[in-house]
Amino acid sequence: MAAKGYVVLYPNPRGSTSYGQEFGNVIQYRYPGDDYQDLMLGVDDAIKRGYIDEKKLAVTGGSGGGLLTNWVVTHTDRFAAGVAQRDIADWESWWYTADFTLFQPTWFKAPPFQDREDFKARSPITYINNVKTPMMFVLGETDTRTPMTAGGEAMFRALKFRRIPTVMVKFPNETHELSRAGQPWHRIERLQHIVGWFDKWLMGAAKPEYDVAPEVSVKPDAARRGKRSRPAKASGHEDAGRTVCCAVPSRWLALRDQKRWLSLALSRGSRDERFASQTYPCCSNALCRRSARLLVRSQRGGYNSFSIEQPGPKASYRWHSGAR
Repeated sequence: MAAKGYVVLYPNPRGSTSYGQEFGNVIQYRYPGDDYQDLMLGVDDAIKRGYIDEKKLAVTGGSGGGLLTNWVVTHTDRFAAGVAQRDIADWESWWYTADFTLFQPTWFKAPPFQDREDFKARSPITYINNVKTPMMFVLGETDTRTPMTAGGEAMFRALKFRRIPTVMVKFPNETHELSRAGQPWHRIERLQHIVGWFDKWLMGAAKPEYDVAPEVSVKPDAARRGKRSRPAKASGHEDAGRTVCCAVPSRWLALRDQKRWLSLALSRGSRDERFASQTYPCCSNALCRRSARLLVRSQRGGYNSFSIEQPGPKASYRWHSGAR
């Protein structure tokens, strides 16, 4: 972020390390809470130094920082954008699904079925109606430390319902260690998404991959006759080996190589969704073209996988959108 021209504030709020055990334990049974106040005081102090535009503030964090990011945007609207990574939104759901159980004696006085109100009061999702900040959620599909359903997926669904700008980025086969030990190309893409989201909302950069596709209607006469029109080439699309984005006017996409069209039915597609696609080779041999796996990812969280058997040696697949 600093290399991209952003000023990065990295504070040590109450409950963090390096100031002794008492400082780390002071938020016991009050997490999140006082740590949020410390974060805001740090932001206030940075602004007082005179080189910060307080209208161009962003917040991000992962794991405990992802929880705090959710807490921040549900308690203030001072930030122009936020990115919550491997986060927690609903403590009760997390208590039942996470692989980490040692927190119980020191974080909560009782389990959720005995003290539901405490879990509710400290869950960011409880205050979802307060959120005005455009949000991105970066998640690992195999993260069992902070399961997606207890964090980003819940926030994403609620913000979509409220029509707050939001994007969810899921990384296949990645755990809670995505940012530290994930596949190198995923770690790079993660950083690109974070910077891209901030560039969009703080710097006004054009980022069409994060825009919601407009409603597209099919002509009644074509729909009535059931005719299938050949999809027109969509402008600005790239090879399927890279992340691309399509406006999908119906539950159908066409994938084209040099000589033929392949129709793919998307079970979760809808008129106002956008999809990103990426191909994966069948093995680690870069020269192998026997088969490929195509992943279709919706911004609403739905995944569809397709196997492309024996593509041509010079096949160049591109995404197109069109009405079926």
